[in-house]
Amino acid sequence: FANGEEITEEMIEKLVTKNLEAQIFSLFDFIVRGQSDKAMTTLSTLFFQNEAPIAIITILSNAYVDFYRAKVARESSIFPDDFAKELKYPSNRVWVLKNMLNKYSYVTTSAIRKSIEEITNVYERLVSVSTNAQTELEKLVAKLILFAKDKTDE
Repeated sequence: FANGEEITEEMIEKLVTKNLEAQIFSLFDFIVRGQSDKAMTTLSTLFFQNEAPIAIITILSNAYVDFYRAKVARESSIFPDDFAKELKYPSNRVWVLKNMLNKYSYVTTSAIRKSIEEITNVYERLVSVSTNAQTELEKLVAKLILFAKDKTDE
């Protein structure tokens, strides 16, 4: 693959298969950071690897629900450890909630709500009507990026 040249980190990223959840968490990260090129490339890679659209949207939905819970808890002055215990999160998942709060505090609660609503709408279309799943997910990712950039909290 390197054709006798130096093996770069980019080459390794293209060749190494990651855990689906880790790939979708990367997708989530690119979305909320507004990195549309990286988000779309990651989504294309998932389709190239023949990942099921329902699996993609389900795991992405889980990330947004975790994010929403963490954000609302923070706004209510509840610490991640406390609400993770209350919601019966596995102890090895509490770091995800803390990580989201530290990295994405600039995304508004309203934007997260809109995102979850749009994910739900797309999920319902994917399971109820014949549609092009790749196109639906590409449009979804574009909308989620726009929502994340919106700084008005209604």
